[in-house]
Amino acid sequence: LESGWQNVCDAVVFVDVPAELRLARILKTRNWTAAEVARRESSQLPLDVKRAAADVTIDNSDTLERAGRQFLDWYNDWRRTHHLGGDENTDIHTDVNLPVVRPHAAEQHPASEAIGHKPR
Repeated sequence: LESGWQNVCDAVVFVDVPAELRLARILKTRNWTAAEVARRESSQLPLDVKRAAADVTIDNSDTLERAGRQFLDWYNDWRRTHHLGGDENTDIHTDVNLPVVRPHAAEQHPASEAIGHKPR
């Protein structure tokens, strides 16, 4: 939203997680302090603004698989309601094993090499 990409996208998805869980995940996966997290978040649009601008909110307080299922359910329905084709036979399902690469952890992700990511 800060860069205006919502103007060239068909939909905006907001992935939500409670602040305490978000902080715990960041502290576990990155070498940041709580102060660094707060500094970075304060330089972005407030979450309520992002949430209000979104076409859908995905709850990411549980597993990645559960959040992925929510997204795919929404996406498959969105395709049909926007007349982009698709039905139960052509929906994207969670049994498709696509690699998930998080931008800040790509160097450690086993799928990084499989998709051609070169460590910095």
